[in-house]
Amino acid sequence: MSELFRTPARDGGLGQSAGRTWERVRTAGASGATVEELSVGVGYQERTVLKHLQGLAEHGLVEQSDTGHWRTLSLGAAGGQGAEAGTGRVPQRA
Repeated sequence: MSELFRTPARDGGLGQSAGRTWERVRTAGASGATVEELSVGVGYQERTVLKHLQGLAEHGLVEQSDTGHWRTLSLGAAGGQGAEAGTGRVPQRA
């Protein structure tokens, strides 16, 4: 798991709980998943999953489609700042 998810939110990361949400979004594929689907998949309340998704979006890792599905962004779309950019550091918010 990336440093982004090993670093607590208070220290600029997203934490391990958000890492579970991230993994579920990644496995949803290009079509993405709704907050409700992700909530069932990770076992967190919808408001918690939404908070994770908002943090992931701030870090340029996910986006919400017009249909309400959340999906991952490619590294190119994230400007190379995503958790998988290979820098070994926590991306900073813009």
